[in-house]
Amino acid sequence: MAVLLAIDSSGLVQRVLRAIIGNDPENEISAEERIARSVSSACQQVDGMLDRFSPSAAFAAFDRPDAWTWRHDLYAAYKSTRSPAPAERTPAMRRFWREMQARGITPVISTTAEADDLIGHGVTEWVAGGGT
Repeated sequence: MAVLLAIDSSGLVQRVLRAIIGNDPENEISAEERIARSVSSACQQVDGMLDRFSPSAAFAAFDRPDAWTWRHDLYAAYKSTRSPAPAERTPAMRRFWREMQARGITPVISTTAEADDLIGHGVTEWVAGGGT
């Protein structure tokens, strides 16, 4: 049976990074160490999914933090109340991108769509193509 693994890279890395920052209220961990820990933890989760599901295909979707998407066109205040992303987010995403490439997982990004949109589109295309 064919199995597709679609990873919301932005959501995964950002959740781990925010957890690491939240568990360091005294700011004792350097930015570089926060990045390293968040990418390592996210990679461990991906490796676990690869081991558990043995996908026949995989891709890792990424958000562009500065992207203007169709959601902004529908609702001008989209994401306006969210707290800013941690400074470590961009370097962590770049490192995670390279880690996905090293695992043979194709990273994808768009200037007009978010990771979840890319996942929805990718899964739809994969199924329409026979799931191979």
